[in-house]
Amino acid sequence: MPELRGYAEFINSNSMIITVDFAYANYSAKADFFNELNRIMVTSATDNKVVSRTGAIFDLDTLAGTVSLQLYMQQVETAYQVVDHLSQLGVNQEKQMWKLGGN
Repeated sequence: MPELRGYAEFINSNSMIITVDFAYANYSAKADFFNELNRIMVTSATDNKVVSRTGAIFDLDTLAGTVSLQLYMQQVETAYQVVDHLSQLGVNQEKQMWKLGGN
């Protein structure tokens, strides 16, 4: 059991790498999403093989490669949406705190 507690403490202590405000986090996630989308579009137009950020190769000449690329793009979009929604939630919470503090 102590090993689990130590592992949880390690995860918790290393979970926050950088601290940014909500607007910058939203901008950064959006820029990452569109840069990846652009990179995939350019690569797929010039070559029938696309390499993901993780190193996976999607062969667009096969059905499996096309479906895998679609799933990868859904994952990239979902990651962007998570950051977008969390930053909106943070902004809304911040607004509520300012309202409560102002009265």
